[in-house]
Amino acid sequence: MMASKPHKQLPTKYCDLENIRIAYNEFGEGPTLLLLHPNSVNKDYWYRHRTTWLSDYRTIAVDTRWHGESIPKDHVLNYEIIGKDIVAFCKKMNLKGCAVMFWAIVMVASLASICPPLNLDTSEV
Repeated sequence: MMASKPHKQLPTKYCDLENIRIAYNEFGEGPTLLLLHPNSVNKDYWYRHRTTWLSDYRTIAVDTRWHGESIPKDHVLNYEIIGKDIVAFCKKMNLKGCAVMFWAIVMVASLASICPPLNLDTSEV
């Protein structure tokens, strides 16, 4: 079995929020697709899938709180605060109406705790 080739690292960008600096990668053009990784991994989780969306979407993969390069200034970690981080990131980045893709019940709980019923219209949060 052949070892997989290492991927070329995408440049990391940062979005400074009140209590955290969110690390993210951005690639492609078109309507925005926000990618939220599962627990215990980071934004690089989505790298191998990037060609799937590259020609159709502006894709933003973020490191959530205490994952990858996103280290908060406080020591809080719970579903509600993760959801608030994501909404604050969307507001700061002006991501109104973006599509969100995630693979984890943690993200469902995080976003549902502050945006019932998963209403991600950040203009009202």
